[in-house]
Amino acid sequence: MLVVVAACKYDPSAALDDGANDGPTVEDDTPPIDAPLNAWLDPWSHRKSITIDASLVAAPTGGLIDFPVMIALDDPEIAAVAFADGSDLVFTGDDAMTPLTLELEQYTAGKLTAWVKVPVLDTVADTRLYLYYGNPTPPVTLPAAVWSNAFLAVWHLSQNPGPAGAGDIRDATANGHHGTADTALGTNDIIPMGQVGPAINFDGSGDFIDVPTAIDVGQSFTLSAWVFVEAGTAIKTVFSNSLSGLDKTGFRLFLNAQNTDNRMVLFETSNGNPSTHMTATTAVGMVPTQIWTHLAVVVNRAAGTARIYVDGVDQSVGTGIVTDFANNASVELGRMGDIFTWPGGLDEIQLSSVRRDPEWIQTAFANQHDPAAFYDVGEQELDPD
Repeated sequence: MLVVVAACKYDPSAALDDGANDGPTVEDDTPPIDAPLNAWLDPWSHRKSITIDASLVAAPTGGLIDFPVMIALDDPEIAAVAFADGSDLVFTGDDAMTPLTLELEQYTAGKLTAWVKVPVLDTVADTRLYLYYGNPTPPVTLPAAVWSNAFLAVWHLSQNPGPAGAGDIRDATANGHHGTADTALGTNDIIPMGQVGPAINFDGSGDFIDVPTAIDVGQSFTLSAWVFVEAGTAIKTVFSNSLSGLDKTGFRLFLNAQNTDNRMVLFETSNGNPSTHMTATTAVGMVPTQIWTHLAVVVNRAAGTARIYVDGVDQSVGTGIVTDFANNASVELGRMGDIFTWPGGLDEIQLSSVRRDPEWIQTAFANQHDPAAFYDVGEQELDPD
């Protein structure tokens, strides 16, 4: 299956198993990327190669396993051939024959946001994929399979929050943790071009998304999100699984110490006893206003630590958390129970049941921050038969 994503700046005026597991490492046995010169996946009529720059892939050794690569394209040649809904799009590996798991997040007239699960994303040799299009009888795909590598929930936030219907904000995984937008959110809050495809703008005075099904994050987990924040002296919540207050057991990811606009990132944990709560933090000023910024927190609940990454870099100052906070509860996006809502854009919130390696986080940032630099797109090729 395949997925393509558009990465753009938001114009407000216009609108980890323990130890990471990204999977096992492998030795580099990648064949030359020009190996499948005569291979063609029938009955598709057109294709383009997509070559991922190995120098932008970080991994401890060998490569990243089952990594969801975001592909963002706006291509009139694809628009001229592909189905209007993009249902005939398929990605293959470098053999040009083996289809890969794909989620097509967005497709309109050649502009696509897609996620492709790449079996091995190599750090030594460039990884070549092929995007095929033009098939009168496209196959049925299973988009949720892109997110099989320990993902608990993935909210692209690309849906229209305006209807405010139950479950309208979809979880892309097979786990069904769909969210319901607050009635204050509407069609005008769609950000057509977030950091990764469409996103949602929150007004900071009540907007939030409720995910009512309990999510058990276990002993180790990773939470990441793209954020676009407005200035203001208030706590600004990205994600929480509890009400506000140190006497409420659970965890909260937010910006700003109380009554400040210091733009410190905080991951607060409490077990119901106000005197024993603990918060992992960054230095102040880590998140600029009016710019899309990638946040990730990697949590080891058993060890009592959490590390916070900003734009792919570990910016942790304090890492201590309590070990017995509630880890199985419903969650909210953009609010902390009943207060402290988010002012600005939120995009691509991902939750995993493992501690992702630093290299995984770094590569995800590189891919989603600047996809045009992460890979090269080849010329259109026609079926030689």
